[in-house]
Amino acid sequence: MTISRQCRFVSLVALLSIVPAGAWADAMSDCSASRDHDMVIRGCTELIAKNPADANPYYNRGTAYLSRGLLDLAIADFDWAIQRNPKDAEPYNNRGNAYMRKEQYERALKDYARAIELNPKHVLAWNNRGEAYENLKKLDLALEAYSKSIELNPKYARAWKNRGDIYAAQGNKEQAAVEYRRALALDPGYKFAQEALKRLGLDR
Repeated sequence: MTISRQCRFVSLVALLSIVPAGAWADAMSDCSASRDHDMVIRGCTELIAKNPADANPYYNRGTAYLSRGLLDLAIADFDWAIQRNPKDAEPYNNRGNAYMRKEQYERALKDYARAIELNPKHVLAWNNRGEAYENLKKLDLALEAYSKSIELNPKYARAWKNRGDIYAAQGNKEQAAVEYRRALALDPGYKFAQEALKRLGLDR
């Protein structure tokens, strides 16, 4: 499961009409600080209080909640973001990730399907769809989804590793090893691919 990380920006024109420029800049900076979840939550909450019509602070705050494991709060914010901008694929992808963590795989699949419908080249949503199918033991569908993710981005190591897991589960250890080694060629420090090769009794 891969979270969409990019932060979104609020409407400068709309917010400056109700918030002083300095206050806007501080809250905007905090809401876009993708690596500091507490700062994102604080800044986005301030922006939402001032301009509740903008979808982006809900998306950013929901992503921060998701990263902290606050799944119900994350889902609620993604719900609000989707209501305000139903044509944006990212809240669907991340809400699907929250449902994945709650082991609600069918609900996750619905969100990934919508994300892909809105953005057919959404590499992460295709990979995440594969992980949902894998958890449901629908290995052929998982394989198809991982293959599409790789087709869209051949440098995405996680999808190669995940596809290797499917081949391993199907008993095709030779092809699984090919996939794991490809993942490691792209990301030499990829611990999960290293461990997967060891489970096959192989090294790099």
